[in-house]
Amino acid sequence: MYCRHCGADMGNATYCPNCGAHAEVPVYDAEVVNNDGASYSGVSCPHCGGHNCQPMQETNISGGGYDPGSGCCGYILFGPLGLLCGLCGSEPKTTHNNYWVCRDCGRRFGG
Repeated sequence: MYCRHCGADMGNATYCPNCGAHAEVPVYDAEVVNNDGASYSGVSCPHCGGHNCQPMQETNISGGGYDPGSGCCGYILFGPLGLLCGLCGSEPKTTHNNYWVCRDCGRRFGG
């Protein structure tokens, strides 16, 4: 999370380590209508103050595949059929990272 006052990275802190401001957590699912009648997400960019922000989700997939070390150990213990041990525990692991991107300045924040 970034400080709305100075733009410093706050991590998960309650107060900004740079300027000491209290963390103001934005309401992400609110839709606000500004003076010209255009709606926006209610989130403002901590860098430029723009309201043209879009939520994003990044998905990382790691792991999976054949582990040659386990296959060799399986071969030593169980013979040729033990090569299948290299497939044990090979399920891919998926992680998701949610953040915001400001369409005005292009910066990423809140993730």
